[in-house]
Amino acid sequence: MIAPTERQAFELYNKTLNYILEEYPRELRKGNDRPTQTRFILKNGSKVYCLPTGINGIGIRGYTVHRLYADEAARIPEDVWNAVTPMLLTTGGATILLSTPAGEDGYFWDTWINKNNSFSSFTRFYANAEEVIENRSLSPSWSPEQREKAKEHLVREQARMTQ
Repeated sequence: MIAPTERQAFELYNKTLNYILEEYPRELRKGNDRPTQTRFILKNGSKVYCLPTGINGIGIRGYTVHRLYADEAARIPEDVWNAVTPMLLTTGGATILLSTPAGEDGYFWDTWINKNNSFSSFTRFYANAEEVIENRSLSPSWSPEQREKAKEHLVREQARMTQ
């Protein structure tokens, strides 16, 4: 799991670790292999790391990657992609990019538009704010009242911001 900043990488990692702890707690290794702030290991041997990319990806080089999750992918510098994509070659690994757009350039944009037909293996999903608010399942952390407040907030933001 990578992101342009440490805080963003930790946020994605923590959401994932909390999900595993809630849904599959027996799958986590314990003892010396117990979860840390930057790594957890599952009983099947899978290792999940949390890494900020930095400016050029130097801190993430050297891993063999089976699945790469990149949060705020549009904001990850091009040099990072040059460092990380070769790590997927020996495994035939997959990449999952999570992001909002940040202009019409860079790796995320090229993936989104399938530049030069080089990213045809990617499946693209798009949801606008209205769809996210309306379609999010109700839960203890997302009540009908919160949904209504979010709708009101969105109307204010749309009045304040440009398209």
